[in-house]
Amino acid sequence: MKTRKLLEGQAVNDVPVEKDWSSRFVNVAQEVSREEVQDILAKILAGEIREPGAFSLRTLNFIKNLDKETILNFKKISSLSFDNDIVYLIKDTANRGFFDIKFDELMFLIEVGLIQSNLTTIVEIGNDEEQISLTMKSGKKSYTYFPSEGKEVFELPVIRLSTMAKEIAPLIEYTRSEKIRKNKYALELQKFWKSKGIREELS
Repeated sequence: MKTRKLLEGQAVNDVPVEKDWSSRFVNVAQEVSREEVQDILAKILAGEIREPGAFSLRTLNFIKNLDKETILNFKKISSLSFDNDIVYLIKDTANRGFFDIKFDELMFLIEVGLIQSNLTTIVEIGNDEEQISLTMKSGKKSYTYFPSEGKEVFELPVIRLSTMAKEIAPLIEYTRSEKIRKNKYALELQKFWKSKGIREELS
């Protein structure tokens, strides 16, 4: 029923869902009782019907064992991500945690396969003609960041979500307080980037 509602008015792919995937989904759905996880499964099924191959078997297996602690820990990091892909850090490294996220929580997310094992990686903005700036939104405002005068690139420390996490993150519902928390984080991020000499423009 939940899946049917999610598909109302949506274009559905003519390609059927693979039989192995369907069988695995049924087995997982039968073992899940928590409503929050059932909601995620309904979204997964709807997404797979719209676009077969959108969700891996590994993600299905992971959802089967998804518990409250894992959801809470993952929401803390995924709610700070941009494009459900990376989390820009407000310090040079996450090796001792950052913001209100503890190091032990990060290690837990690495252990279960939701963030990549290297806690801090670097992305460069400005070294590619197609990515000479970075735009992010904070509330209703949109900010664009450029290398400071005299520099061609700027480097940003980030945590990368795993492939499986990128599939799951868009399916999770975030509370109003979690959205407010992201806005607070975005302000801290802007301060950190300014301290690095990164130029900001409000657009």
